[in-house]
Amino acid sequence: MTQRFLSILAFLSIGLIPSFAFGQTPYDCGTINMLGGGDEAEVCFETHFSACAPAKVAVDAKDEVVERTILGLKNDICEVQTSFLQSHKEDFRGRAMVCALPQDKTYFSRDIFASGELARCSGDLVISYKTVQTETQSKPSVEEALYSVSPDSESKTKVLNAKIKRLSGRILIAVESKGEAWYVRPKDGSAVFLGRPADAFAVMRSAGAGISNADLDSIPLAYETLRDGPDTDGDGLSDRGEAAIGTDPFAADTDGDGYADGLEVMNGYSPTGPGRMRDNKQFASKHAGMIFLAVQRNGEAWYIHPTELRRYYLGRPSDAFSIMRKTGVGISDADLADIPRAKQ
Repeated sequence: MTQRFLSILAFLSIGLIPSFAFGQTPYDCGTINMLGGGDEAEVCFETHFSACAPAKVAVDAKDEVVERTILGLKNDICEVQTSFLQSHKEDFRGRAMVCALPQDKTYFSRDIFASGELARCSGDLVISYKTVQTETQSKPSVEEALYSVSPDSESKTKVLNAKIKRLSGRILIAVESKGEAWYVRPKDGSAVFLGRPADAFAVMRSAGAGISNADLDSIPLAYETLRDGPDTDGDGLSDRGEAAIGTDPFAADTDGDGYADGLEVMNGYSPTGPGRMRDNKQFASKHAGMIFLAVQRNGEAWYIHPTELRRYYLGRPSDAFSIMRKTGVGISDADLADIPRAKQ
């Protein structure tokens, strides 16, 4: 009987999870402008990438216009095509490459060439870019390219401000130093040093702003952050995870609708009432990268992922450390030095 019940739940859950076919017409997310603007397009593209859902976005870097297109899953790997629509480099113009990118990789749609991407790519654009690399002996960043055509201080300031805005709400890992972690506060674009796991937990909580249950519940959940720890009722959610979202840790089916709380949360359905959980993407996008405290519950801390637009539960110091590892973005010492430090 138990096996039959689990089989039924598995069958039902399959229908609740969307699938994307390779070759499907991509959704047009719009244009990102490297000198500012296009945040909604960037969020759109990176959200689609997290599910490898077909989508495209144009990246306008003055005299360089690149189109990124998520083609879909192929052999369980997400394929993304990069095409130069415009370029001052003749060898780049009209050329393209297709890259196989793992979805656990943080992906910057504003970067024309993401770190480590070229080794995963094929196409005539790869050959052109390797030629440029050989000539320069270094990979120029988009910012450096813009500086070369706009050397005046005003343009540099615009580029720097755009960089800080793009990194707002991100957790940065200093890959050229000792792997130190920093959090860029959305409210002022300053970087806060996170230190050890316990320090990171304290810092991230101290950076939190109060939020009502209604607003918090409108942001999609990162289900995986609610599973770690004792699970008294065996519903797929830990006891502390259930306390954080307001379900009963002693009842596998809080709302009594015949589906376990964990199964409902995993598939986007409310475990405390009928229908799907609220999904206010506009609200989540507006507060991307923020840390919120559930002041109407028990003061639980939540991190709103800047591109996934899901909320990650910060229940313990180890959770903060886990999120640092999962969502952290590698950054060079030079780029990190451009970000102002938060006043303690």
